[in-house]
Amino acid sequence: MKDQSIMSGVGLLRGSTLVIVTGLCLILIGLPVGVSSAAQQALSDPYTVHGIKVDITAESAAAARDLAITEGQRQAFARLMKRLVLRSDQKNLLVPSDLQIQGMLATLQVENEKTSPTRYIATMVLRFQLSRVRKFLREAGVVFSETPSKPRLVLPVFETGGVQVLWDKPNPWWEVWSDFVSRPYAVVPLFLPEGSLPDVAAVSAGQALLGKEDHLLRLASRYGLDDVLVAHAVLVQDLKTRIPRLHVTLHQFGPAGDDTVIQSFTGTAKKDIPELLRSGTKNSMQRMEDDWKSSNRLDFHRPARLSVRVSIPDITYWLAVQKRLARAAIVDRTEITQITRTDAQIILHYFGDPKQLSFALLQRNLKLRQDQEFWNLETIGAEDD
Repeated sequence: MKDQSIMSGVGLLRGSTLVIVTGLCLILIGLPVGVSSAAQQALSDPYTVHGIKVDITAESAAAARDLAITEGQRQAFARLMKRLVLRSDQKNLLVPSDLQIQGMLATLQVENEKTSPTRYIATMVLRFQLSRVRKFLREAGVVFSETPSKPRLVLPVFETGGVQVLWDKPNPWWEVWSDFVSRPYAVVPLFLPEGSLPDVAAVSAGQALLGKEDHLLRLASRYGLDDVLVAHAVLVQDLKTRIPRLHVTLHQFGPAGDDTVIQSFTGTAKKDIPELLRSGTKNSMQRMEDDWKSSNRLDFHRPARLSVRVSIPDITYWLAVQKRLARAAIVDRTEITQITRTDAQIILHYFGDPKQLSFALLQRNLKLRQDQEFWNLETIGAEDD
């Protein structure tokens, strides 16, 4: 009986791990796994917008290209606002003119360009100037955040009728999340596991819901990640009205903090359950991103400075620290006050308070720690330096 369940489990795998079955022995050959390029792009530079697709027809190829560039700039700016600005402020934000958007643009890169006598098709990468976008948003009086979260591994656990499903099919909650993860404009990049046998062995649905952190973080480490989001959806149906309700709990584990968000959503009829699941996912993600932006907003009215020491084992380490600091939006500038072959004393000019600074630097794999009255800065993990 146990052997049959193992074989059944193999048939339900989502990933592409090769499984060789010899008698009762399973030999797993796992393929390399990692974070999506979209998540890495959002983390590396929040002011660069990738994957803008344009397809414009006009009276000539030149006219179509000009219109496509304008359209691409509009799309990229709209996507940038979704990444930086709270949802409640996005609807009140005045749309700048095409000339204003062009004035905030630093570079435009065209990929996969195709033309005909009257048509222009391309994919674009647009990078905006940090200072000019900041000026636009500050004059608009909106709260915004430039610190993207580290990518998180999301585990969608679906429950109905007392049955909890994570890896097995069908899991409609998983399928809905797969449509939303790896969005290039996400401020909280999410990543779904492949669902291979090593994943199944690492954590079960029950262990995920119980918050077995050792199991969860071990699974995250397979993907080079530190944080896990357990997304638990419970679908119930009112016996009298037959109206479905969805109760969603998002539980965060890892260095980003242990946080829980609970929300409920109500559908209209049983046939609308797929839309209810989709709505629940979309609203949960929006709530999570708004909470992140609020917690990491740039407070330009609170400029601060902090003197920190950096141990320098070699020049490569020092260059990595400098590069990561340059990518931390909360750090306005870095001032070197003293440097030797073994360490450096620097002053970080930043916005907010030390707690915000510490958390923002953590997203860049930099750890700020206090020893008595002195602050020290060191690298942790790896980053694309």
